[in-house]
Amino acid sequence: MAGKKILLNELGLEQKRKGFVSKEKLKEIASKACVPESEAFSAATFYSFLSLEKRAKHSVLVCNCPSEQLKGSEKILGFLEKRLKVKRGNATKDKKFYLGETSCIGLCDKAPAMLVDGKPHAKVTIEKTKEILGKLK
Repeated sequence: MAGKKILLNELGLEQKRKGFVSKEKLKEIASKACVPESEAFSAATFYSFLSLEKRAKHSVLVCNCPSEQLKGSEKILGFLEKRLKVKRGNATKDKKFYLGETSCIGLCDKAPAMLVDGKPHAKVTIEKTKEILGKLK
């Protein structure tokens, strides 16, 4: 169990530092956590807030679990696709924003929610989303 905690912690820290986890760093983290590289790779590709390649300067991940969808996450995603001129799962042409979906981030009671550069935002509205994007530009 300790190895898995170390693994996820280190992957998250590297993602925050560099914006992605390189394959070289993935090997180093696996060794430090005393887990096989395959387990580190599985974790890095399972969690949508982790990436093995640089996506964009800013990452916008909207939670898409059922309770979020009932509270309007699709509306937020649709707005973001139009505003950023990008389809979910892609980065803008200028590589400034990556727009994606993520599974539960633990804010279902405050839906809709999203992660922006790893920071959670709850009870997101179109207006709140505009404010968040405005601070990033």
